[in-house]
Amino acid sequence: MIRMISRFAVGLLCLTVLGAATAGEAQQQNGWPQWRGPTRQGCSDEKGIPNSFPTGGLKLLWKSENFSSGENNDHVQNGSPLIFAGKVYCQAIAEGRKDERLLCFDLKDGKKLWEALLCKGTTAANGTPVIDPASKRIYVTPSYAVHGTAAAPFQVKCLDAESGKEIWFTDGAKVGLEKNLLACAAPLIHEDLLVIVGNEKVVGLNKLDGKVVWTWPEKLTEREKDKRPQRDGGPAGEEYYAKLDPKAICSMEPSSSPITIQTGGRTAFLVQVRRLADCCWGASTVALDPKTGRQLWMGGMLGSYCSPVFADDTLITFGLEMSQPCYHWLYLAAYKPQWTKDKDQKDQFTMTEIWRNTKPNECGTRYRESSPVAVNGRVYWIKPDASLNCVEIASGKRLWTHKCGDEGYHLTSPVWADGKIFWMDTMKGKLIVMHDKGNTAETILSQDVCGQLGATPAITEGRLVVRDRAWGLHCYEIKPASK
Repeated sequence: MIRMISRFAVGLLCLTVLGAATAGEAQQQNGWPQWRGPTRQGCSDEKGIPNSFPTGGLKLLWKSENFSSGENNDHVQNGSPLIFAGKVYCQAIAEGRKDERLLCFDLKDGKKLWEALLCKGTTAANGTPVIDPASKRIYVTPSYAVHGTAAAPFQVKCLDAESGKEIWFTDGAKVGLEKNLLACAAPLIHEDLLVIVGNEKVVGLNKLDGKVVWTWPEKLTEREKDKRPQRDGGPAGEEYYAKLDPKAICSMEPSSSPITIQTGGRTAFLVQVRRLADCCWGASTVALDPKTGRQLWMGGMLGSYCSPVFADDTLITFGLEMSQPCYHWLYLAAYKPQWTKDKDQKDQFTMTEIWRNTKPNECGTRYRESSPVAVNGRVYWIKPDASLNCVEIASGKRLWTHKCGDEGYHLTSPVWADGKIFWMDTMKGKLIVMHDKGNTAETILSQDVCGQLGATPAITEGRLVVRDRAWGLHCYEIKPASK
């Protein structure tokens, strides 16, 4: 049964009228200039990757200098690497130091080309920058947080991608971004707009000079911390939350990065926010006009830290439900975005749910950081039990499940490249390469490549670059270099 999502429910969707992708967005189809690749969907444009690999596995081409902070926990050193114009970029903190830096390496041999100071007094380095190929500028949001302590003021920096020289700097306090905890959400570029998700605001900046174009929302509603019961704590908690304003926003969800989608000739970004009425693990989806920051829509029951994906004019995302007190489980659902007319014949945006997988434990429990990937009419995702799962985008029909590791707290997301799914086992630093054979999957490579990690690898120019917490960058050859 098809259900219309209520106008107000649960991430962030920004929309604007646009006939086709801009030239800058088209250039981002090459390399790995942003989080989760050219389109932020976890898909690489790499071709010619072999269907089998040497007995000894992939060849290690180089390891970077050690820039690990020495910590190995879930909350630090999770920023993913970028690859652009023969260079690798990564936010990092060196062992024994309390300052975050942006490092640049030569993709050919791993030689460090430059480093730029981002902030002092932090141990996080969870951010992933974004590169504008047209201007060769790199935009970064320093983590500005020491794990377990209050976050410092939010800041945004624009650097020259060739030299690391600072071009402009924006003080978050002056643009509505007061505090930023761990800065996990990667910036997004759309035309001349730089979209930043902080703890308290979503801000659209002019990418040329860092000046504010818009901020959203105008104000937040503070939670009543002393009175607020757990929503999964039984009838008393449910009764409390039922009385809350479903429109009230209390914070953004800075662990989820915005993505770009296109539907009906219009472009959209999507990320998550938190409503006052959401439970402790819940989140919400909001549609904004990127030209003005005006809210267009709010809806969709989401409940995870990962980002959704968009394929075949369909939004695929995880949702959250509670089956019993203190126990959450996730479902996978698909929605069709649509522009319609309201009673006054004005354009309005809606989302229609077309299917939902509601079987408990089908997708995992509580929340998840690993994002899905959707391609060729199929959706792939990793469950906490380290199984790769596959369903049809059109119907939600389960096609197969393939065990590829041990159960654990897996943060890394799968990457699609030339008909193969690449996934890094968070706990073991093992690379698993799988091939979808239609009704089942086959593991064609299982290789230890690094230490524990929380970053998703980058795949382009015949290389796979991965960043771990214990050392730094590791670069492997995934196909022979062309002669």
